[in-house]
Amino acid sequence: MNLQEKEAAVADLRARFSESSSAFLVDFKGCSCADLTGLRNDLRPAGAEFAIVKNTLAKRAVAETDVAELDGQFIGPTAVIWSKTDPVMPAKLLTKFAKDQETFVVKAGVVDGQVVNESEIDSLAKLPSKEELIAKLLALLNAPATRLLQTMNAPASELVRLLEAWRAEIEKKDS
Repeated sequence: MNLQEKEAAVADLRARFSESSSAFLVDFKGCSCADLTGLRNDLRPAGAEFAIVKNTLAKRAVAETDVAELDGQFIGPTAVIWSKTDPVMPAKLLTKFAKDQETFVVKAGVVDGQVVNESEIDSLAKLPSKEELIAKLLALLNAPATRLLQTMNAPASELVRLLEAWRAEIEKKDS
């Protein structure tokens, strides 16, 4: 790799770190190519990208940025997972994959410009996804209107039940 290619790679990595809402560093030592390909395929629908990086180039890319604290994490075989959307889903997939693969380790990450460690990533993975949170919020917003509608319809429902009971009683007497 010549100097121009290295500079281009550093610029690309720096752009990926700055454009992403989250990034996770992992040690993939001992994982097979098929396992990593499976992880890549799982991450794509979640809006995340998986790339194996050269440590020296990655250190240069994060130097003098908001995520310069990650510099010490670029040791050994390192891959980076970037996500421009929801950071929860990639964190869930990575922690699940780490449980299945004994040698796969989630080292650290960056979520919304803040460096997080492995335990914080585990906590993030336990959160509900963005879609689940939106659904819960909509249900909470919809609940008062539903209750109001039920309250407004209650007298009419009671009248119908009363008339039905009265009709049944009259038919019983007639037969």
